[in-house]
Amino acid sequence: GKQVSTGLSATRAEVIDALHSHGIYTLEVQGTKVKKYYPESHLRMMSDIDIIIPPEKLSAAFSVMEKLGYETVFAHNDTEVQASKGSIFVELHSEFFPEYRNVSKALSDPFGRALLHDDFSAEVTDTDFYLFHLLHTIKHADEFMGVGIRRIIDLYYLEEAMKGRADFEYIDRTLKENGFIKTKEKLIAVKNHWFCGGEATPKIRRFEKEILSSGNRGSDGV
Repeated sequence: GKQVSTGLSATRAEVIDALHSHGIYTLEVQGTKVKKYYPESHLRMMSDIDIIIPPEKLSAAFSVMEKLGYETVFAHNDTEVQASKGSIFVELHSEFFPEYRNVSKALSDPFGRALLHDDFSAEVTDTDFYLFHLLHTIKHADEFMGVGIRRIIDLYYLEEAMKGRADFEYIDRTLKENGFIKTKEKLIAVKNHWFCGGEATPKIRRFEKEILSSGNRGSDGV
């Protein structure tokens, strides 16, 4: 696990540096950024590299990827590109979630929400960061993609880290307005049962079996 993580981190740095050198802003909200909330970063495994870039830069960004030796695996409506080189997969997105996902309306316009830095990196608030991870896990749960054990562990470490930092009232209000609060409560009940000594109803135990059956990463491995 440690060697794979180190290899992906090196690859990520190469890709990020190349994009920045071409004046392309990058925003990261997944694996690399989640790692820092774990007791040791290598404990949070990564399967690919996800980077959000401005939509008008997608074509230029993929030209950069081609120069690095990547080939297109999947492209959707000029909004996202998946590229590979050997066993390494890099996903370039122009939104937090593709428009065809049920959670896309609850969190959108990443570069309208992000703080932009002079080095072409960008970051979102702790509130949006935690909201993204809740929505990403809800997406997996509601669309029958397989939540994956790793996502529940992420929620545990992120919730602990975000206490006193993220606006939990805003997050719950957003989830309620978009019809996701019940799924969120199910996920948090699992997290509390596994890691915080909470009780589990028969319904939650059935949900836990679904999560365990989907393995570490869930069915699509992201």
